[in-house]
Amino acid sequence: MKKKLYTATWVTLLVVGLFLISLPWLENSAIKYLTNSEMNGRIAATAKDKNANFDFKKIESVSASSISKAILNGKKQQMIGKIAIPSVKISLPLYYGLNNQELLSGAGTMKADQKLGEGNFAVAGHHMSNGKILFGPLHKVKKNTAIYFTDGKKRYTYRVSFVKTISQYEVHYVTDTYKSPVVTLITCSSGTLNEPNRTLVVATLASVQKLNNQNAKVFN
Repeated sequence: MKKKLYTATWVTLLVVGLFLISLPWLENSAIKYLTNSEMNGRIAATAKDKNANFDFKKIESVSASSISKAILNGKKQQMIGKIAIPSVKISLPLYYGLNNQELLSGAGTMKADQKLGEGNFAVAGHHMSNGKILFGPLHKVKKNTAIYFTDGKKRYTYRVSFVKTISQYEVHYVTDTYKSPVVTLITCSSGTLNEPNRTLVVATLASVQKLNNQNAKVFN
């Protein structure tokens, strides 16, 4: 009896141990699945949810529980656009607001009234422990790198003006004004829980083109 109990306990511990070891891999795979599923969808002409969150303090850390809810919950905002930074292999859906569920598959706008090609268009995304998904690769972006956005009708090309590390309290970068239209991209400087610093990328508008089959390939 004791031997069977010992064996059962050992097997249980082994299964739990293997699950914990594989958890990061499972989380990363789930996020890739969510992102790819969304990128294959359509951009909504009007997808501004009146209940969208724009309070940075309400953004939750990514967890196995939140990812499971995102996969099982079919109700989600439709994306309002797409963002691509080919040089660091970023290709993500863009959502209105900073709702936790949407941030598990893409990036979100940081202000309610902003428009692509105008003013300071601010966007935020998660930096996971796996630096290859979501906004994880953002710190690798170099000056003059091309950043592309689309709203489904036009393709907006921006060129990186500067990249820097800032404090989580330097929120003025979201509201700063510039002589030319810019995009401001922000993410945590690492995938560590409670990371106090942020990676900031500011890029200036270089051109606007009508979206077509050829120039849309950058978002694939």
